[in-house]
Amino acid sequence: MNCLASRVALDAAAAAVDSPAARWKFVAAKLGKRNRDQPDFWSKAGAIALALYEALAAGNLSGRLAKLIEDYADLLGRVTATRFWDSLFDHVRSVLRRYSLLAPTTEKLTVQTPLVRLKAWCKADRRHH
Repeated sequence: MNCLASRVALDAAAAAVDSPAARWKFVAAKLGKRNRDQPDFWSKAGAIALALYEALAAGNLSGRLAKLIEDYADLLGRVTATRFWDSLFDHVRSVLRRYSLLAPTTEKLTVQTPLVRLKAWCKADRRHH
C-alpha cells in the first residue's frame, strides 16, 4: 500500500494536482487505469481503500459496509497470500481506529465488522478458498 501511495503521490506532484478534489479524481483515475491494464493485489486493495475513505468522509461506513466486505471477499478469492492480507489489515485497522475516535456511536460499532472479517482472513487456512 505504501508503494502504491508513494507512486500516486509522485505522479500527482509531477502533474501539479493541487486541490483535494483534483487529487481524489487523480488517484481514482490512476487506480482505475492500473486495475484495467495491470491489476494486482495492491491496485485492487487501493480501489477498495478509496471507497472506504469515501464512506468515512461521508460518515457512512455502515451504509457502505456490505459492498466493502463484498469487494474484500472478491479480492480474497483472487489473492490469498497471508503477507498481503496482514499488511492490508494493519493499514485498515490504523485508518478505522482513527475514524472511530470521532465517529458517531453507530459508526463506532460498525468499525469492528471489517476488522474482525479482515483479521479472520489473515489467519484462515486459505487452501479452501
